[in-house]
Amino acid sequence: MAPGPELAVLLDGLDLVRLSGYDAVVVLQAYARLEAHVQARKATVMAEVGLYVPAPGDMTKMAVPDKYSADEIRTALTLTRRAAEREYAFAHDLATRLPAVREALGAGRIDKPRALVFSDWLEDVPADLARTVADHLLPTAGGHTTSQLKDKIKRLLLAADPSWARRRYERALQRRRVEGTRLPDGSASIAGHQLPLDQAAAAIARVDAIAQQAKRAGLHTPIDHIRTDIFLGLLDGTLTGLNDTQIA
Repeated sequence: MAPGPELAVLLDGLDLVRLSGYDAVVVLQAYARLEAHVQARKATVMAEVGLYVPAPGDMTKMAVPDKYSADEIRTALTLTRRAAEREYAFAHDLATRLPAVREALGAGRIDKPRALVFSDWLEDVPADLARTVADHLLPTAGGHTTSQLKDKIKRLLLAADPSWARRRYERALQRRRVEGTRLPDGSASIAGHQLPLDQAAAAIARVDAIAQQAKRAGLHTPIDHIRTDIFLGLLDGTLTGLNDTQIA
């Protein structure tokens, strides 16, 4: 049965404890299709909400989103700014550049994680090429993991435009940043995003090399703790002025 209100009613009326193992799998798959359908409908509404002029009772709509469009989503769904911006960009992308992906999501042929792969990896690709790639992969996309789907998209884009990967990498570097986050248990995370590959690899290799040197010298602390202490010491200045051997 196609996902929609009728399927929702049917599933809601099932006595799950009476299902066989096979039937339980079928029901699980039906719920997955229904969830995808709801996600597609939600994205459709979200794309529309971002186009309304933010005024009480005003039905005026903009032709394209503005910088405040995601704020409407943020307020309506109580999201962080970053989450609202990501959700709205995804919804608007499905509504404008990738309607076939939204249709496949609404029909339950793919789920939201796979739809996000299409949206993320076809970002900034010319619309005609993006739709061609999506049309080619959508019939079988539900049978691939998200990693497999990414690989297939990359291969198609590289075949169509050999310079695509370099442009994508350079665009990513324009969004490079470092973020610190306090975690629920009171500890914290520090993460660098969209970093230059060579510098990131060199930084990781240096921290690991110092940690391994300290380990060989007899330090019995777990290696992950050693790497962490070196990482923080290099960032907060504690280890400033020391060479790698002195740090170890």
